[in-house]
Amino acid sequence: MGFFEFWQDFGKTLSQGLAIVAGTVLMVVPGAQLLGVGLLAYGVNGIITTIANGTAEKAREQEAGSKLSSVRGSKNRLNQSGYVPVLFGRHLATPDLAMPPFTEIVGDDMFLCQLFVAGYNDMDIERATFKLGETPLTEFSKTKNIDQIIAGTDPFVRLEILADGEASQICPACVHEAQVNTEVRNKAGKDDDAGTGDIVGNAAPKAEKILADVFFQNGLVHYNDKGGKDNATVELLLQYKAEGASGWTDFPGWNKTITRNTPDMFRLTAAASGLDPAKQYLVRAARNTPDATSANTRDAVHLGSVRSIRSERPIRSDAAQRLMVLALRVKASKLASGVIDSFNFVAQAKMSDYFEGGWSTRLTRNPASALLYALTGQANPAPVDAADIDMTSIEEFHDFCREKGFRCDALLAGKERFADLLGMIATSGRAEIARRKGKFAVVVDKERSDTANLFSPRNTISYAQQIMKMDVPDEISCSFTDETTGWQLNARSAFNTADGLPDGTAKTKQTSSLWGVTDPDTVFKFVRYMYACIKNRPLLHIIKLDLECLTCKKGDLIEYAGDAALTGTAYARVKKLILDEGGALGLISDTVFPMEEGESYGIRCRRQNGVLVTLRVKNEGKSERFLYFQDAQSEYVLAEGDLVAFGVMGKITRQLLVREIAAEDGLRATLTCVDYSPEIYAVDDPSYVVPPFDNKITSGGTVDSGIALAEEWQTWTTFSEQKDKPDAPEGAGNSGGWHRDRTPQSRWLSVKTASSVNRGTWSEPERTALEIAEDMDTGSFASENPDTIIGLTAAAQRDGIAVSWLPPGPGLHNRMERVVVEVLKSEFGYWEMYYTADASFFYAFSRETDGYPEASNLAAWRIRAKGINIFGRVSLEWGGGDGGVPVSTAGYGTWFPDIPVLSSATAGRTVNMAASPQGWYGAGGIEVQIRKVPAPAAENGAKNG
Repeated sequence: MGFFEFWQDFGKTLSQGLAIVAGTVLMVVPGAQLLGVGLLAYGVNGIITTIANGTAEKAREQEAGSKLSSVRGSKNRLNQSGYVPVLFGRHLATPDLAMPPFTEIVGDDMFLCQLFVAGYNDMDIERATFKLGETPLTEFSKTKNIDQIIAGTDPFVRLEILADGEASQICPACVHEAQVNTEVRNKAGKDDDAGTGDIVGNAAPKAEKILADVFFQNGLVHYNDKGGKDNATVELLLQYKAEGASGWTDFPGWNKTITRNTPDMFRLTAAASGLDPAKQYLVRAARNTPDATSANTRDAVHLGSVRSIRSERPIRSDAAQRLMVLALRVKASKLASGVIDSFNFVAQAKMSDYFEGGWSTRLTRNPASALLYALTGQANPAPVDAADIDMTSIEEFHDFCREKGFRCDALLAGKERFADLLGMIATSGRAEIARRKGKFAVVVDKERSDTANLFSPRNTISYAQQIMKMDVPDEISCSFTDETTGWQLNARSAFNTADGLPDGTAKTKQTSSLWGVTDPDTVFKFVRYMYACIKNRPLLHIIKLDLECLTCKKGDLIEYAGDAALTGTAYARVKKLILDEGGALGLISDTVFPMEEGESYGIRCRRQNGVLVTLRVKNEGKSERFLYFQDAQSEYVLAEGDLVAFGVMGKITRQLLVREIAAEDGLRATLTCVDYSPEIYAVDDPSYVVPPFDNKITSGGTVDSGIALAEEWQTWTTFSEQKDKPDAPEGAGNSGGWHRDRTPQSRWLSVKTASSVNRGTWSEPERTALEIAEDMDTGSFASENPDTIIGLTAAAQRDGIAVSWLPPGPGLHNRMERVVVEVLKSEFGYWEMYYTADASFFYAFSRETDGYPEASNLAAWRIRAKGINIFGRVSLEWGGGDGGVPVSTAGYGTWFPDIPVLSSATAGRTVNMAASPQGWYGAGGIEVQIRKVPAPAAENGAKNG
């Protein structure tokens, strides 16, 4: 029943993106020729192949006529019900089609018309960057001038940039096109009793206007016996009627009698307007002239396209007010033919930007502006109120990024969780997102001068350490989108050397990726920053607090002194100050201060008002509960109850940064901290050398752990996978189920600090993150990424590609919420993203964009996948590698019919014949032809029976 199955409404809701028309489905009308769906994949060029024999081929031997260029589509994605892209900073954009492209015939010329949605209208497009693939758009024009192309004065190419909701002149209405490209014949076959070769089909529902075009691929001409050219005539009916009507109506102004004397290809068009959109219309093309049987006549005529038009804007006007819409009209030519390359350009975001103490809208690439846009911009369906944003931290983040030259350049074209998006933007400026008093805030990893609090065993519940990384890779390779190479995916490495450059000794390699950073030099600095953190922040410091937790927030600089942290040698509270007329000479505490001759000691004190002070003390050479200051202090310098940490000057406390705060019942909380290590922050200096880790261990004296001369000692850790709590390890910690290599299955750990691994006593076994997480069904695994997907395979089937992978490994971090699957269709294409909550995925071919591919067409296709666990963490590497796995076509058939297998059997006066297809896709029937040969005459004059 026709050209179109249905027609969806455009622009339903912005939250679902733009609802775009669906694919074309063709059915059979009884008594009419089938419009085979396979032909839609080939267009005019495919038809040329199928008819280039017999008469047409012999005619070409006499004279080859000129051919007209044709175009039938583009490589831009038709993003049905997709998301409106969001631009941050400056980036390459390959916009999605807002409706299927359609062709337009003007005389003998064909034009391709396309309507795009590039994103929201808060962007500025760089006019000099418009391209089709890698070819500048101006190369397809006559004037070679982009201003004339945009002004509409170039006859070959026209471009509209519609940022204020105005209607397009190129695509003013909804157009649905069926590219038929099928020969119209008088007879469906060569025999006299063959059926009609008419083409009949439905127009799209609600059509108010119908356009049809026909073309004579090899011209219309008759060659006489002398080699001259005579007129040739074809009578062709182009008609329409409402469904249920009794008779057909000719297209207005259509001249059914076509007479020409030319071997050159030409096109003709017809239009029917003023149709009732409440009725369903049929379109018919019928040839009254008998099909040519002479090799001297060229008169084959094809029905090209049928376009149904509805006078309604393709994108709702209220939606268009917020969008950056572009319309492009390109003339078919040798350069622009068949399926033209993807339309693309470079654009920059216009966002609220912090400048000279105030915020104003302008072009910006600053990550802080991108973050504020994500929170409050029009792309956010639920904008955050200004009162819920810590603007001071945003402004400080802006200043930091401007000083460092950090940029956030990205085009978000798919769905992303809000929290993940904020984190991605912050990471592009070397920062993290935090919530402070219910407000969104930014924590920048930069030098700090103010300490929030001092902690010791006297004001904490417990303290523990956890090793984050045990091995430093020789090379870290970071993948990113490189603006210096035409926005292609690239990778930049830094090495574990003094200057970060290779020295030829690298053996181990770690891969990573960076979103939003497109400058390779900045990527190099970020990788060097990773090395600095790996080397100088190898530990997590876990501190459990009571009410003291209320004095800290994420990103704060704190200090800790305690024997478990190997900093300080005594931790006390002030009982009384030693006073005289000159002020405070010293203090008396509730614990002993151990001193050894030759050391320079001091105290770090926290006053009751939260202020921290450091005072030098006299070395009396003995251990007492009192001490004297090097210099007399004010009698108000300290007060009874103030917290005191004692130790060697410079190593009294350990400076830490608060990374996370996990609230618990009873006004308690657990701080997860890393070492401050301010040496890291010089990483942006070209002459920077990553410093070795300074552990701040106090040497000398007597500490509660019994460790003296700590610089000669090391800390050792051993692990066990035993389910129940094991006995403490012995010796070197590598027997009785204990080993010193941590594995994902490690449940218990034990630590000791000693001069060698065979000396000292191991600590009581403690639970690892895995054991705690399985106990609580949550916990530390919330911060671990799922394993890389393994066993990824992709197999082509009739209607799509079946993608599967092996089940994930054990552990909470591998409890998958969904899997992201990406599909690459050509070497120079882009990755299309899909999500599934199932244990497999099926990519269904889009017949409008993918057509009916053969196995050879699928050779360049690649598939890759990443897991997303229940905590929202994503696999660090792609299953199938960055380049993906190829699509197997071992069990894939073909859309091209093969010769059927014919069999016959006789039974009395009956002949039974059977013909079976040979497994091709889309087989609709088999034509069987029978030739009857008269029986031979009987010999010797016998009569025939």
